Amino acid sequence: MEIFLGSECNNNCRFCCAKDFISEPFNRILEKIKKAGKINFTGGEPTLKKRLPELIEYAGEKEVEITTNGRMFSYDKFTKKIVESGLDRAIVSVHGHKSSLHDYLTRSEGSFEQTKKGLKKLKEFVPVQANVLVNTVNYRSLPKITEMVVGEGVESVCFIYPVLGGNIFNYLWFFPDFGDIENVLNDSIKVAKRNGVRAEVLNVPRCFLDDNEINAAEKKYPMIEEKKFVKTNGCRRCIYFERCPGVSQVYVNLKGEKVRPVEKNGM
Repeated sequence: MEIFLGSECNNNCRFCCAKDFISEPFNRILEKIKKAGKINFTGGEPTLKKRLPELIEYAGEKEVEITTNGRMFSYDKFTKKIVESGLDRAIVSVHGHKSSLHDYLTRSEGSFEQTKKGLKKLKEFVPVQANVLVNTVNYRSLPKITEMVVGEGVESVCFIYPVLGGNIFNYLWFFPDFGDIENVLNDSIKVAKRNGVRAEVLNVPRCFLDDNEINAAEKKYPMIEEKKFVKTNGCRRCIYFERCPGVSQVYVNLKGEKVRPVEKNGM
């Protein structure tokens, strides 16, 4: 279960969609924890919440992960406190392989170095996944970003196509064509596979994943409603029609119905 702890963040990512979400009262969050099987604390930046250790401890024996930009984990004392509270896994957002790229996207000078340091510290204690938000600024660097996070010892990497909300309303040109990212995305999946790292792709239809259709996530971006994904006319001929989430309505509005159905005898 995704548990949103508020939109407060120490980054100000150009593509952030969390600005539109409102945090819930503390007692409602506790109720959600009671009902959940597996928990993912997310935001904004959940590490900025002073009561985060308390929430993790409250989860008890339940599996707890956190989606974070990793910056607070660059501090030894903070990392120790969160891990000892019962953290089981971390998902760290990494958007570039160097400061100039990552910091441009986060609009926070020094964020890359802190994120990289935080990732290193976290993986000493818990398994770590890297999340990469794919956009027109960083997509050409996806293989290099993948090489970097693989070199840092992540257990998995997830490439996420952006969704509309929050800051990205001001940067609609951040949405790349699926056709433009196809080759570098598939090359990045191969980099991960060669190194024994699991790769996953979110919000990109299977028809753009070549022989990597198995890497397509069947879930959608957290907190995004079903109705925001559609099946185009071309989708109906695809062998993955029932399993593929389809294409986001935003993509159809911006780019058109650009899909290539995977048919039984090839495309």
